[in-house]
Amino acid sequence: MSTLDLGYRPLVYMWIAEYNDDSCLPQFDPETGRANRFAEIDQSKLCRFGWYPFSAEMAAKILDMTVIPTRNPYHVVELKEGDKLFAVRRNHIEFGIMGGGVRRVESLYLLGVEGGEILKIKENGELYEDT
Repeated sequence: MSTLDLGYRPLVYMWIAEYNDDSCLPQFDPETGRANRFAEIDQSKLCRFGWYPFSAEMAAKILDMTVIPTRNPYHVVELKEGDKLFAVRRNHIEFGIMGGGVRRVESLYLLGVEGGEILKIKENGELYEDT
């Protein structure tokens, strides 16, 4: 990751919502790079949801935020009727008490079904293990 302070952590994953009618809604339009809102996901038709790394081609199309292409693995959850998706990117900021300053800690990408196991995915694609 760059040490350049953007005011936020660059994205390393984008989401794709897959529906039971074989259509999908990606976080970013593959033709234009325009962002779709998470609220646009049709939960009633949702059958799969995943965090996918950016390809270099996709990253080049996204102009309104900083994204980093990687070779990270993708992470997907299957949803059955009645399941409620839990997916969020969790940002964390630490404030220095003695010396001041702010440090933006690595983002976690969370994925699962409410009431079930929730995966915590680090920016390098590895799963975070609670200790």
